[in-house]
Parts: sequence; C-alpha cells; structure tokens
Amino acid sequence: MKLYVNRHRLFCHGDETPNIGFIPSLQRRKMSRLTRLVVGIAEEIAASEKLPIVFASRFGEWRQSAQQMLRYFKEKEMSPAGFGFSVHNAAPSQLSILKGNQTAYTAISGASHTFDAGLLEAAAMLYQEDEVLYLCATEEMPETYCGAFDDEIQEFAIGILLGRAQSEESAVPLFIDFSSRNSVVGSDFCRARDFVRFIGSTAVSPPLFEGPCYALCRCVK
Repeated sequence: MKLYVNRHRLFCHGDETPNIGFIPSLQRRKMSRLTRLVVGIAEEIAASEKLPIVFASRFGEWRQSAQQMLRYFKEKEMSPAGFGFSVHNAAPSQLSILKGNQTAYTAISGASHTFDAGLLEAAAMLYQEDEVLYLCATEEMPETYCGAFDDEIQEFAIGILLGRAQSEESAVPLFIDFSSRNSVVGSDFCRARDFVRFIGSTAVSPPLFEGPCYALCRCVK
C-alpha cells in the first residue's frame, strides 16, 4: 500500500514547547502537560483540518491518574472533574472538542510498542480515509512510578499527517508492507526519532523502517 507523510513535527524534551496560545486561558489552565503537547503539535501540522485522529500513548495521563489515586488513598474520595482529565483518551477528546472535530478518533496503548501500534493503525485507516492525523506522546514520568520500569521513559510528542495522496510538495512517499514480521527494540521516543530520520534520509537507498508487523520503504517520486 502506498501512502504519503504530508507533514510531521517531533517535539523532544528541551525543545521549545508547541504554542497553544490560541486556546482560551481558562481551558488552558485545566490542561495537563500531555494534552498541551498533543494539542500544540496538532495545531502546527493540521490547524484548520478536521481529520480522523489516531492517538497513541503508552501511559496516557499518568500524572493526573497518580494524583487521583493519591487523593483517593488519603481522602477516600475522587474529583469527578479530575477523573475526566485522567482517562487515557483525555488528550484527543479535548482536541476534538476544541476544534469542533466530530470525526472519529482512536486511542491506543501498546506497551513498549505503542508508537508502532499507533502508526500501524493510522496507516490501516487510510483504506477508508483520505488523510489521518497520527499523534503519539509521553509526558515525563511522575515520581510515583520511579523505579517501576526498566526501560528509559523520555518526554516527547510527534504528529504525522498521513495521506493516500500527496498534499504537500515536500511530502514523503512510502510503501507499507503489512505482512512483514520483525523483532523491534527501542522506546517510543527512539522509534519516533528514528522514523523522522528515516523519512528525512537523503541516501540513494535508505534502509527499511521496520515495525513488529509492518515494514516501510521509501518510494521514488
């Protein structure tokens, strides 16, 4: 299947935070760090478009969830509003509400293969959609979970606008093989970074970008 990366944006820890100044201050104050990153990235690459969304996050709103659990442990009660902002799909739901986007969105967590699971889902959706906005993000680990994971967890966010057709002159054409089976290692951040390097490669014959159950290769335009 042929597809295009029409736009993309990768945020890494230490980069300038995506601008969300377009959001009313009252709503902005209620947003978690994760939601701010996701909304800001989406605004940069698909500001005026109401597209189907695939959101992937290994842990979702884990800082908000930790706060809710600690509050319940201490006070034996939970804030209904706080709970609403702590669910895994809080970021894409707030993005959809802000943009008045009534198209479908999917929220995915795939353990250590979350980036790949989300990318695979977004690519598969192109069988039915002309364009799909793929968003994947992880916020900094809360102190509550320190020592709970062996692998390194790094804050990042990436947005990838995938299309069945080329909509930008700089779009990168790819071919995806859904039958490929590969052994893949690396954190979600490393996978997102390697994907950006892959589509930006100027090598005559760049290597494949392989996922657990797919492989991507660059196409000649």
